[in-house]
Amino acid sequence: MGVSGDNVASVGDCSTSSSTSGASNWSGFNAALGRASAAACLCSLTTGWTFGIWGGLTAMPAFAAAFFPRSTAGGGSGSSSSGGSGAAYCMFEDPLLSLGNSIIYLTALPALAAAARLTHARGRKPTMWGIAALQIAGAAAGAAAPNLASVFVSRALLGAAMGCSFQAPTMLLSEVLPRHLRGAGMYTYNLFMLLGFLISAVANQALHVLPWGWRLSVGLMAAPGLALAALLPWVAESPQAMLQRGDEEGAEQALVTLRPPGSDISSELSQIRAAAARAAALAGGRQRAKAMLCDHHPELAASVLYPLVLILTGLTVLSSWTPNLLLALGADPGFALKGNTIMMAAGLAAAIPTVIVVERTGRRTLLAAGGAVITASMAILAALLAVYLPASSDSTTASGQPLQQQQQRQPPAALLPVAVVLLCINRIAMSITLQPLAATVPAEVQPLQLRSDFSSLTTGVRNLSGFFVTQFALPLLCAAHWGLFLVFGGCAAVGSLALWLLVPETRGLPLEDVYHSWHDHWLWGRHRCVRERARVDAAVPGTLEAEKGSDTV
Repeated sequence: MGVSGDNVASVGDCSTSSSTSGASNWSGFNAALGRASAAACLCSLTTGWTFGIWGGLTAMPAFAAAFFPRSTAGGGSGSSSSGGSGAAYCMFEDPLLSLGNSIIYLTALPALAAAARLTHARGRKPTMWGIAALQIAGAAAGAAAPNLASVFVSRALLGAAMGCSFQAPTMLLSEVLPRHLRGAGMYTYNLFMLLGFLISAVANQALHVLPWGWRLSVGLMAAPGLALAALLPWVAESPQAMLQRGDEEGAEQALVTLRPPGSDISSELSQIRAAAARAAALAGGRQRAKAMLCDHHPELAASVLYPLVLILTGLTVLSSWTPNLLLALGADPGFALKGNTIMMAAGLAAAIPTVIVVERTGRRTLLAAGGAVITASMAILAALLAVYLPASSDSTTASGQPLQQQQQRQPPAALLPVAVVLLCINRIAMSITLQPLAATVPAEVQPLQLRSDFSSLTTGVRNLSGFFVTQFALPLLCAAHWGLFLVFGGCAAVGSLALWLLVPETRGLPLEDVYHSWHDHWLWGRHRCVRERARVDAAVPGTLEAEKGSDTV
C-alpha cells in the first residue's frame, strides 16, 4: 500500500505497556532505539558545530589575517564611518563577514526542500546518508580552502547538511521513540547540538595560537560525519517509511525490533495503518497545502511562532558572534575564545538534567521560566553597556589602526567578566527552554497527516529568519549599539507570553491526543476549523472525541 509515510502516527505513541510508567522510566529503551537515537544525535552534533564555529574562527588571528584583515584586525568598515562615536560596536560591520555566517541558512533552504522530497520518497536513512556526505565534504573543503570563495563553498555545504538535519533525524526520533521517552529523546537531540557548540568553542580556543590551527578546527568537523556514516548501516528504518513504500511486513518487523521482546505491537501497528489511511486522503500537494492553510490554523500558528521567537531572541547572534562581542568590549582573542567556551559549557551542563525533568515540569512551565530569564539577562547587559560603553564613547582610536591599539582605552575591566556571566545565564536559559522546545513542541502539535509539510515549514521559517537576523545583526549593532540587546529581550518577553497563551501543554500525551487538545483550548476551541474537526472526529468510532461522546450518554 503506497501511503505518505511522513504523516503516519508516531511509533510508540499508542503503546500502552510503558506509557504510564512516568518520565523517569526508561523501560523499553533497547539497542535498536539506541542506535537510531545516536544517529539522530550525531546529525544534531554537526548542526551545533556548524552554528558555533564561525565566530571563533573570525577571532583567530591567522584566519582573520588571511580572509578578513580589515574587519577583524583593522577596525572594520564600520569604524571608518563611525570615527570615535560607538566605534567598538562597529568593529565587525562587514557584509562579507556576516555572509560567511548567514550563508548556511541560505543553502539550508533548498537542502531542506530536497530532504523533504527524499524523506518522503525513500525514507529517513537516505537523507541521513546525505547529511554525512555533505558534512564530510564541507569540512574537507574548508580545511583546504585557499581563498575566501572556497571558505564560502565550505560553509554552503555545511549549511546544506544543517538543513537536512532539521528534517529526517527529528522525524526518525519522533517515530521510533515511545511516548514516555519522546520529550527526553528530543531534549537529548538538543543536548548534542549544545555539545557541538562546545566542541567548536574548545577547538577554536585550543588551536587559535597555531598558524594552521583554523584549518584543523574546520577539518575536525568531518568527524561526526564519518561516525554517522559508520553507524547508519546498523540503524533500522522507521516503520512509517517502510509502510510508505508498501512494505507492511518490513514495518511490522521494524516494530518488533524497536520494542522489547514479547511486546504486543498489534494495536500500535493498527494505529499506524489508520493514520496512513488519513494521510492517503491528502495525497495531493494542493490538497495538503489547502488543509494547512484552511483547516489547521492553530498548528500553523505554532509552527511559525516557535522558530520565529527562537531566532528573534538572539540565539543565532549570540551563538555565533560572542567572541566578536567580547573583542569589541576590549578582550584579547584568547579571553574572547575562552569566554565563548565557558558560555557553551554552561549551556551544556544546564541542559543535561533537563533531559530528565522535562516530562515532570511540562513544556509551558519551562517556556515561562526561560522567557523571564532571557529577558532579564538581556536587559541587564544592555543597561551595563549603556553605562560603561555608550554610543558616544570614544572607546577606540581612529579606523585603520591595529586591534591592539584600539584596546588601549578599554571599558572598566570588570565589564568583561560580568558580560560573560550574563551571557552564560542567557545561554543556560536558552539551552533548557526555548531552543529545545522549538524543536519538541512543533513536532508534537503538528497533525500527523501533515507532519512532513509542517516540519518543512517550521524549519524553513527558522532558516529564513536566521539568515536575516544573522546577516544584519552586525549592522544593527553598529546602528542601535546596546539597544540591540533590549530588542532581543523584548522579543523574548513578548514571544514567550504569546506562545504560553496560544499553545497547549503537550507533556505525556500521545501525538493523537495532542491533535485533540486544541478542542479544549481557551482560544482555539472556539475557532471554526477546530470545532468542525471535533464534530467530524466525534462521528468516527474509536477516536477520543467519540469516546467522550459515549461517556456522556
